[in-house]
Amino acid sequence: LFDFSELDDTGLMAVSWIISQCSQEYTCREEIASEKLYRKIKVSFLLSYFMNINSDVSNIFHSASVTLTSERVASLVMSDYSKNWSLEELADNLLMSSSSLKKKMYKEIGSVTAFINKLKLTESLRRLIRTNDSISTIANSLGYKSPSYFTRIFKKYLKLHPMEIRLRKKRHS
Repeated sequence: LFDFSELDDTGLMAVSWIISQCSQEYTCREEIASEKLYRKIKVSFLLSYFMNINSDVSNIFHSASVTLTSERVASLVMSDYSKNWSLEELADNLLMSSSSLKKKMYKEIGSVTAFINKLKLTESLRRLIRTNDSISTIANSLGYKSPSYFTRIFKKYLKLHPMEIRLRKKRHS
């Protein structure tokens, strides 16, 4: 079992959110491929957090066989978070047509944009907790057009302002 006594409130909150997201997804009867893949990403993040591994979550993906198109897309996005990947760029990198990629991705994950946002938000959460980079720096490094747009997306998915994580981190430092 894991000892959570070393975690501050911010760390506990982040771990709690990810665990709650995973448990909610496990209780659903029908799980679409995107949710299954996103759950794998969150579980990978938790494992790296618990084990204090500094490598990117992408290393975990590369250790397993990558067969789903969505896993290959995730690997590309994680290789360069700052890039705003277009469907055409993703298709070119995966050696398939845009229409073929779009059909496969829609079948596996639904919205490509939502999937990429979730990948980037998972990384932003990691950076907010583990680094002292400003929200603006994190937003820019993840390819968001502006810190305010990043904040809007962050709040939409996580129901929390990124500054709240920072303030809690500072209070417990």
